[in-house]
This record gives sequence, structure tokens and C-alpha cells, in this order.
Amino acid sequence: MTAEDFLVKAGAKDWRSLNKSQIVSAANFLLDTRNNMSNEARIKILETAPEILNAAYAIFLDIKDIAKEVLESNTEITNNILENNHDVSSALFKSYHMEQEMFQKLIENPDTPFDQKKYWYEKLFESRKEQLEYDEKNKEFLKCLDKENKLINEKVLRYGLLASSVLFSVAITALVGGNLKIPSKL
Repeated sequence: MTAEDFLVKAGAKDWRSLNKSQIVSAANFLLDTRNNMSNEARIKILETAPEILNAAYAIFLDIKDIAKEVLESNTEITNNILENNHDVSSALFKSYHMEQEMFQKLIENPDTPFDQKKYWYEKLFESRKEQLEYDEKNKEFLKCLDKENKLINEKVLRYGLLASSVLFSVAITALVGGNLKIPSKL
């Protein structure tokens, strides 16, 4: 096979005009036919090493940008959730505090009959119990949010690094003629 045959098979008019998709196709073709190739074709393919590595680097930059966007979006969403949670919790705790102060004043009023004081004590106790229950549920919610946030960030970083490693491994394998199949769509 000659260099021209290789270009025809890759679907390119010359070596400089190979795009990312054609380079991936060419690399697959190279891996399938490397034993039947002329030295001229092998040399031309090696001359495309910078283009192959540049294409891999461009895809790597795309992966990096996508990962960065996902991490920034996740941070923004998490911050919005935390801000809203803080606002709701603050308003609710102010409400509980006002309610409990009111019950306390009714209990401390010397003109309040004993039966009513007993009733207001029960209401004060219920209000404090509700406040503690809300606080416990809110703390659990915040723990779950933190756990999910860390999990998302970890997965984005893990899969971004994995994709980048595979990408460069494929590019290097294509250049040295290893037995690796490159997916046609990255």
C-alpha cells in the first residue's frame, strides 16, 4: 500500500488536511493493515504524529472544559441550595423563637390560670421538639447534599482523567502500531 492509497482510504486529499475524525479512522485503518504497508506509507503516517497528538490534545482540552463546566455548575447549584436552605432555616428558627417567647410570656404571666399555664407548657414543649426535629432533618439533608456533591465531583474528575488517559494511550498506540481498536466516535 502506498501513501496515496492510505490517503484515499482515510478520505483525505493530503496529509495536512486530515481532521480529527479522519485521523481516528486512519489510526484504525493503520492498526488493521500495518503489516501490509509500504515503508513510504509508514513514514508518512509517522509524519502525522504531531497531527495525531494535536488532535488528541484538542480532544483532551474539550474533556477538560466539559469537566470544568460540570464542576462549576455543580458548585453553583450546591451554593444555591445551601443559600436557600439557610434562608428557610433562619426564617423557621426565628418563627420558632418568637413562638417560644410568646408561650414563655403566657406561662410567666401571673394572671394566667394553672390549667392554661399547663397548656402553654405543652405547646412550648411541642414547639421545641419540632425545632429539634427540623434541625436533625436539616443536618441529615446537609450531610446527604455534601456526600452527593463530593460524589459528583469525584466522578467528574475520575472519568475526565480516565477519558484523557485512554485518549493519549490510543494516540500513542496508533503511532507505534499496537493492537488497540479506537472507537470511531469519541
